[in-house]
Amino acid sequence: MKSGIEKSTSFQKNPAANPFKVFLVELTHTFITVDAKNTPLAIGYLAGYLKKHLHSAVSVELFKYPRNLNDSLKAGCPEIIAFSNYMWNEELSCAFAKRVKEISPKTVVVFGGPNYPVDELEQMQYLSTHPEIDFYIEGEGEVAFYLLVDMLIRHKFEPDSKEYREIAGVHCNSQNHIFTNSPAKRISDIEDNIPSPYLDGLLDEFFDKNLTPLLQTSRGCPYSCTFCHDGATYSSKTCHFSVERVKAELQYVAQRTQVPSLTLADLNWGIFPQDLHIAHEIKKTQELHGWPLSIQTATDKNNKERIVEMSRVLGNAMIIGASIQSSDEDVLKNVKRQNIGYAAIVKMAKESSNTESVTFTEIILCLPGDTREKHMKAVFDMLDAGIQDINLYQYILLPGTEGATSESRKLFKYQTAYRVIPRCFGVYDILGKEIMVTEIHEVVVGNSTMPHEDYLECRRFDLTLMLFNNGQILDELYRSIAHLGINRSAVIAMVHRRATAVDSDLYDVYEAYREDEESNFWASKNELIHFLRHEGGYELYVSGDRGRNQLHYWKSVVIFSRLASLLDCAFSCVKEILIQKGLLNSVTTRYLDELAAFILLKKGDPTLIHESFTCEASFDFSALEKSAYAMNPFEEGENGKYRFRLAHREERKKNILAYFDQYGSDLRGLAHLTHRYPARILHREVELIGQN
Repeated sequence: MKSGIEKSTSFQKNPAANPFKVFLVELTHTFITVDAKNTPLAIGYLAGYLKKHLHSAVSVELFKYPRNLNDSLKAGCPEIIAFSNYMWNEELSCAFAKRVKEISPKTVVVFGGPNYPVDELEQMQYLSTHPEIDFYIEGEGEVAFYLLVDMLIRHKFEPDSKEYREIAGVHCNSQNHIFTNSPAKRISDIEDNIPSPYLDGLLDEFFDKNLTPLLQTSRGCPYSCTFCHDGATYSSKTCHFSVERVKAELQYVAQRTQVPSLTLADLNWGIFPQDLHIAHEIKKTQELHGWPLSIQTATDKNNKERIVEMSRVLGNAMIIGASIQSSDEDVLKNVKRQNIGYAAIVKMAKESSNTESVTFTEIILCLPGDTREKHMKAVFDMLDAGIQDINLYQYILLPGTEGATSESRKLFKYQTAYRVIPRCFGVYDILGKEIMVTEIHEVVVGNSTMPHEDYLECRRFDLTLMLFNNGQILDELYRSIAHLGINRSAVIAMVHRRATAVDSDLYDVYEAYREDEESNFWASKNELIHFLRHEGGYELYVSGDRGRNQLHYWKSVVIFSRLASLLDCAFSCVKEILIQKGLLNSVTTRYLDELAAFILLKKGDPTLIHESFTCEASFDFSALEKSAYAMNPFEEGENGKYRFRLAHREERKKNILAYFDQYGSDLRGLAHLTHRYPARILHREVELIGQN
């Protein structure tokens, strides 16, 4: 039995004249749009490790897009094809694997990735229902996959050999037996053992207008959240690549990328002191290449002082996270999570307000022990702490997590429903057959402490938060009224009552949102599949009438086509609160009226990127913008007349067009874009052009 990172000598001295062909596949759906928009870094690591140890004995090709994979398979199936298995591509990968087995039974099919049960019995059940899979690799893949490929070559691709059972992390799925074992020991020295797929040129073909470069500076997660794949003990130890390597990768990517942003695959960026040095390297890359415009990553939840310092370095390219998932101790205990203290979050938010970065937190609805009151309290706690964006998620039962086990289901009495994952469906030509593929996931919509009716009310409240808080849509308003002692939580509470009332201008949006949610959830997976295949349901998803991310889609509808109604609702609520506090006078009234008009021009229809707008005001919004509204406009008072131009600079136009190329500029595309990146990238800049 081989262990660790022992090298094979089978083909190093006498490499094969005709190398064995290996396809590494990390598919994304492309029928509606390119869904998973990051470069396939995971299979890049596999390819680099495989080539490092087997040299010219193997010929490795990487695939992201279904059409490219189909074209290559038509030209001839490889000896080995390996698929990365995620929630958003499982059915698509299985569809390809089944067709490969039909056309080329001798091709060995390998799967790996997190979308796999943790329970041994459930693993065996999974493999028995997927006979197209010969081997499944559990855990970190580089070592196990290399040892498997090496043994397959030496055994002339006969997948029934008993020796395969001895490779740590490799689960065997033969016609007669299914064998599982523990994952391979993780690589502790990733710097020396895993080559850079970027610097080796393995990912060059993926520098296109669709895919955002994905880099990794560290692996592992010390936290144990039950709703996350990386909450298992197996992933608890963290290790990192060197600053020098990351610097070299940044420079390599910056000279080739065609998209404005960067994604870091780290689970807790900022956990290591060296991450501050990496932030400085990213800043240098920005100054040299004008890239990246923004960075998407998960920051560490404990090292907030370091993360704030990183945000000072990177400015508005960085978003600072303080994810809590819940603020209730019982809920956190149920999911094995510990948050930093509330005081630390307040401190982080206050310090971050002096930088150009945006702060955010994440809250998951309907976790074990959650209630309507607890969910809303978590939101209000974060609003009052000064966190700007509050990203709201539903509790998705991910295979391979503790939260999705049968024990957790029984203990917390989950009520679940099934839905199609947004953008993850389509009809694909797979080796001469048109095959409909749909990815479906399971969502908790009630539990022992949260009845389904309360869940629905929380979802209505979440839409209010998305509309009236997230994306800095009203940031100027909230920062301004903070000078008068008005908290965002008070405004959101009143706005929710006002916006959801029957006589509200936005009532129809809430009703459409409710109906949209109801029509997209099904009591069972089989019922949903039957609807798609036999009741014309699939056409509804293709047309866009179904299958949307409801929160982000209806937010886009309002922000990009009903902004005036939103502003009217928010500003009227603020005026009512000021009346109650005896603070509404001629100055505050004029300021609020002018601010509403200013926001409408600054953030209205983002597709009009070449348009410029002018306005007049009694307050210097140019100075207020530069101070991030730290200036008190009510103390400054009215001071003559100011004229402003609101428009995009040429560089900003170029970046927005690149985002539109990547995501699209219709409502679905804008919803997807603003789900991934701060909406401020679409906001116009203000310029003072006159003063009387």
